[in-house]
Amino acid sequence: MTELRPGRALNWLTDAEWVDRIMATLPTAWQDTLRREWRGKWSSAEPMRQRANLAVLHAVRELGDSQRAGLRPDANDETIRQRARVFARHYAQGIAGAMRQWAEWPRLRALEWALDNMERHGMADFWPGHAPKVAPEGALARVQCETWWRRTLRKLFARTVERCSIGLGLVNKARQCYVSDLSNARRRQQVARNAASLERTELENEYGQRMKLSELAAKSTANKAVRRAELMTRISGFDAIAVDLGHAATFITVTCPSYMHKWTDRGRGVVPNPRYDGQTTPDLAQLHLSGQWAKARAWLARRGVELYGFRVAEPHHDGCPHWHFLLFHAPGQLETVTAGFRRYFLDLVAPGEPGAQAHRVKVEQIDRSKGSAASYLAKYISKNIDGHGVSEDLFGAPMVETSRRVDAWASTWRIRQFQQLGGPPVTVWRELRRINTEELPADLLPAELAESLTAVNVRDTDPDAKWAQGWAAYVRAQGGPCVPRVRLAIRLMRQETGEVGRYGEVRTADVIGVQAAGRNWHRPAHMVAMLGARAPVVARPAAAVLESERCAWTVVGAGVSLPAGEAGRPWTRVNNCTHLTADTGQGVRDVVRFSRGKLGRFRPRAAPAPLPGGPPAIN
Repeated sequence: MTELRPGRALNWLTDAEWVDRIMATLPTAWQDTLRREWRGKWSSAEPMRQRANLAVLHAVRELGDSQRAGLRPDANDETIRQRARVFARHYAQGIAGAMRQWAEWPRLRALEWALDNMERHGMADFWPGHAPKVAPEGALARVQCETWWRRTLRKLFARTVERCSIGLGLVNKARQCYVSDLSNARRRQQVARNAASLERTELENEYGQRMKLSELAAKSTANKAVRRAELMTRISGFDAIAVDLGHAATFITVTCPSYMHKWTDRGRGVVPNPRYDGQTTPDLAQLHLSGQWAKARAWLARRGVELYGFRVAEPHHDGCPHWHFLLFHAPGQLETVTAGFRRYFLDLVAPGEPGAQAHRVKVEQIDRSKGSAASYLAKYISKNIDGHGVSEDLFGAPMVETSRRVDAWASTWRIRQFQQLGGPPVTVWRELRRINTEELPADLLPAELAESLTAVNVRDTDPDAKWAQGWAAYVRAQGGPCVPRVRLAIRLMRQETGEVGRYGEVRTADVIGVQAAGRNWHRPAHMVAMLGARAPVVARPAAAVLESERCAWTVVGAGVSLPAGEAGRPWTRVNNCTHLTADTGQGVRDVVRFSRGKLGRFRPRAAPAPLPGGPPAIN
């Protein structure tokens, strides 16, 4: 039992009671950790006693950062919502008062007041005006918006709580792997809350069709199975192109320096890393990797190395990220690629650390006789999405649970898990899949667009559908795996709506289809009249503008809260006809407009006839 301090009759507390009191607002897991450390240091001897008590006091003060903006570490989402309402009301009243008080330069005075208050609340780094495209008026509108504050406080709360958990040593494979239990539980609650909201929300389009929002989400990359399948399709498509071009495939893993890791594995279990700098968190480590990759990529580009492939970010057991690269490049460039990675991920960043030379950069040339290049990345894709096809992780934990913790880790630190390197944008690929190919005048389409439409609109019921080959065909039609954005053959088509958002800013243009310019193949009519089937096939300039197939969905059932004035705004708006323009070299000679059933994806139909991707055979 702890001895009573002198003055107990005057309601003085014992050391144990004092420790319990100052930790009362902390989560139970934090209290248990601090109490265990305090007991290990405490002794009745005065110097040891003071040292142990001061250590607890210092730790609690550091953990007080998690209570920035008035949120306790054990706050729930309802508390965050209430706090967001308080902040929105406070800033709305304060900005209005500042503008009334100062007749001269009222907006400037309002900005000064808002910035001072953000700094006073310890949230100067969250000022919305730091964003490059946010005007001062937009920043003032945001800090008066409850929705903006809700998002901001959730981000602040998630990161500060997780940072404190890492500081307490809770995040490692011996205790709470990848992410703390608090953050994992919060993410699971968020996923469940979103799923319930999607299930309750009912939408209706202009054709009277009603669907739940959850049903529409299941058809998009929000569905983890769809997301995983699309990633593997794109990776396999790149692999197919690399085989055709004779390019080499390389698998590279890069890790952060040792001083960014809180824990280390000494063989007998995890122990605190003596080289840890005490301040690097996963988001800062991710910034380090991003910065070094940008330098390495520029260094390689200056030496004529063109790369394409994918990058996957995943956590070590202590939450510090590391990256896996699957890169395709011209044969004979492996030595240059290796030199670039070692230069920026090893030689210029703490190269003398123990184990750095052996573990910081690992390069493996892929042997296709042992499997495709895509198979090297398959397990990392599965682990970081839904655990499909993998039973356990490296530490023996069920992969389903591991994928949930990795998802919580990525959500907490806002880390982009998957990134395509090189190649044309996937947004154009997705837009091509929304185009109804029924009755399209194939003879007027540019060859690149016709080839892409054929490749991406493979029927799901086709047993011989080769999605990876479809992605490969799309990449070739766009100009190849290393085509620069300014030379894309097919681009998105956008339409300005002129609508103003909730913060007084003009909305970005809506994507409504694709546009392409190139050449198509045809037999001139006068040549056909003279030679018939023996008429030569010639190329002519062609341009096409195709609107994709969309519906205007509006909310008709409860489940989501829409901003004021936006309850009736449809989610998408597109005309009900496809516009196609053909340029035959004599200016715009033909403008073809025709209407067809817009809901081709929602009703049975025959498979569309293949569109030509090149010149037809000459009889």
